Amino acid sequence: MGIIAKAVRNMVERVTGGQFTFIAPLSLNDRRVISTTGAYYSIAFLSCLLAKSRPLASLPVHIYQKKDGKREAISHPLERILSHRWNPFMTASDGWNWLIQRRDIFGQAAVRVVYNAIGEPVAFYPIESPVELLFDSETQTAYYEVQVGDTFTPAGRYQSHEVLVFKTCVSLDCGKTGKSLAKLAAENVGLSIDLEKFYSRLLNNGNHFPGYLETEADMTNEEKQEVANSLKSTSGIQSAGTVRIFDKGLKYKQNPMTMGDMNLSEQETWVLQQCCRVLGVPPSSVYENSRSTYSNVATMELQFARTTLTNEATAIEQVLQTVLDVMRHRFPDCYVKFDMNGYMRGAYKDRMEGYRIGVYAGFFTRAEVREWEELPPIDGLDEPLQPTAYYPIRDGIPIQNSIDSLAPIRADMEARVRERFKQNGVNAKSRDFAATVLLPLANACALAGIEYDIEAEIERLANE
Repeated sequence: MGIIAKAVRNMVERVTGGQFTFIAPLSLNDRRVISTTGAYYSIAFLSCLLAKSRPLASLPVHIYQKKDGKREAISHPLERILSHRWNPFMTASDGWNWLIQRRDIFGQAAVRVVYNAIGEPVAFYPIESPVELLFDSETQTAYYEVQVGDTFTPAGRYQSHEVLVFKTCVSLDCGKTGKSLAKLAAENVGLSIDLEKFYSRLLNNGNHFPGYLETEADMTNEEKQEVANSLKSTSGIQSAGTVRIFDKGLKYKQNPMTMGDMNLSEQETWVLQQCCRVLGVPPSSVYENSRSTYSNVATMELQFARTTLTNEATAIEQVLQTVLDVMRHRFPDCYVKFDMNGYMRGAYKDRMEGYRIGVYAGFFTRAEVREWEELPPIDGLDEPLQPTAYYPIRDGIPIQNSIDSLAPIRADMEARVRERFKQNGVNAKSRDFAATVLLPLANACALAGIEYDIEAEIERLANE
């Protein structure tokens, strides 16, 4: 900790009587290096960053509430901000893109939450000025200090639900602050910029000549200028194929270094791959297909959704939970969830096979599958199927069980039993006849898992 930070800490402790821990943000020098000469100017780093921020910004965001062990999507004031518009100047997509890019470049991104008179969040505003974390060890309370205000956020101290800080997954101080991914990749980012500048200057300076003239004789400046004018007069398409004659013993030599030798694509590919590793982006997402095949591209995209996007979304959801906890008296047991179904679908055949297994197992309904596939609803598909016979159930009871489907056969069996009791009376012989007739029905109910007491049925029919 620097001298100034220690002096400020001592002053705060004397004034407030509490003990505070200061966590300094990224230094101004680091911010200047990254913002002006690094990530925003490196095509490799910027392309990888956009490949991650744009998919996350396009994901639908929902707020769910747990009721009796079941989740239910609800209309929450925060959902309007997360899904539609952060503030009058930024859409939700603009906000998520800014947040992810700033967090990865500077190590953390801060957002101020604006509440109305009844405590509902109404807007998110990005904070451009440095934000410091203050921690009161006596009350175990965290605060955020905005030392220099900006356009949307005045300077001052804010509570943890008024300022949300999103950090990268890399930290060198026990998770208190995030480390800039751009700074970690600074060497590769700088190399990418240097390669682009070098190649541009090489072409602009005209140092890509195919050959040169050589002689052992001494030549004056006037003679050199005459040779240069002669070469210039025979350049172009119209002079192609003409014979050039040089005096003074001039001989043409081929330049051993060709444009192919100056090709920097391999170095640029390596830099791009390094940036992909840092940001967790598959190379195919930034059009680096040197080692791509049809099968591994699909696998990498699905892995990108399962690892990178899922982890990024989870980290953001956990930070947003602070806002929901403030409103838990009105909306208890709520949580934020990014909808990842679109990226987790995989190939069409595999997706359909997964749906079939889920529907037949009874934990998906056909209506849910049609909703995920954005198909129009069909009546009668809201109930799950029973795994054994694949018929709908409601509250654990079959809506149309097997014994009901055998109603005509059952009626015929019972009519025959009644007729035998009527003709021969209720005796052992008539009971044996009834048991023989009703036994197939009893076996069918046993296979379907339906309770059927054959002895009770015989007594009922005997007494009718």
